[in-house]
Amino acid sequence: MSGYFNPNEEAVRPGLYLRFEELAKMQLKKEGTGVVGIPLKTFTGTAVANKVYHVEKIEDAKVLFGDANVKSIEFALENAAKVIVYTVEAHIDPATEMAAFDKVRVAFDTEFINAFSYDGVVSAVEQDRAIRWLDEAKKEGREFTVVFGAPDVLEDADPALGDARSLRLKHTDAVNVINGLKIDGVDYASYDIAPLIAGLVAATPMN
Repeated sequence: MSGYFNPNEEAVRPGLYLRFEELAKMQLKKEGTGVVGIPLKTFTGTAVANKVYHVEKIEDAKVLFGDANVKSIEFALENAAKVIVYTVEAHIDPATEMAAFDKVRVAFDTEFINAFSYDGVVSAVEQDRAIRWLDEAKKEGREFTVVFGAPDVLEDADPALGDARSLRLKHTDAVNVINGLKIDGVDYASYDIAPLIAGLVAATPMN
């Protein structure tokens, strides 16, 4: 359901349609169900690289990954019952990104998830790979939603760029967040908010 949403038009298919002007305006009931997958790029706790962790409490996440590194997990757990975390090997750059996230996909191919979101920024090339991953998963009888944010924080300032990204990532199982939010006085970019939306998607009864 990637694409542009006009709040004055009736939805043509079941789904999760949100306006991101203010978090307080979202009138979705918290279900406390569903599973979100997140590849975590930075961790300083007891966790080790290239391993899967099942997390249901933010306190456990802080022990595993360090207090400063769990915002994406915290956002997802606002509505999801569980976050499955894969700890990505350190220092991802353009030369190593493909190999690192290939390992992520292999790890999640054996896990049940309702939604998937990245932790922070990834490249447009990696986003395109995730769309192909959705197609491959569906052929294997697995289905989940990937929630994307901007590959560059500057894109959040221009809705036209967000809409163009929605067209690039157009897929029935993709959601593209085109702008960020201010929560408790803190500004978050669209890629920061993506795990929050992934938690909402995972907890929605359509899953």
